[in-house]
Amino acid sequence: MNLRSPFPHSHFAVVWLSGGRLRVELYIRSIDDGVTEEVFGRFVQAKDEIEAAFGEALEWDNSARRRARVIAVYHDADIADVDSHSEYVEWILKTLERLRDALAAPSIDFTNLDEG
Repeated sequence: MNLRSPFPHSHFAVVWLSGGRLRVELYIRSIDDGVTEEVFGRFVQAKDEIEAAFGEALEWDNSARRRARVIAVYHDADIADVDSHSEYVEWILKTLERLRDALAAPSIDFTNLDEG
């Protein structure tokens, strides 16, 4: 599931991973790799403030093996446990809101991005 993001070149996503985990993430990807790096870099500069606002550590994926950058949080979740699906949905909704609010907390200036 992808959701609009107020941040440039990004969207929020919810991913059900093999191995029994859910991921809520901000997915950052521009057609220009330099812009992707610039957007991600501005978040990284505010990492401590963002994680403090979120209330726990986040995963910051800047792996060279993929062109996108991801800021994510994970939750154990067994897809076969139908009785827990409502709990998972509640976690997803609360986590999306917390992540959005935490990423907005430092008021990062995105006005001068080099759009290539």
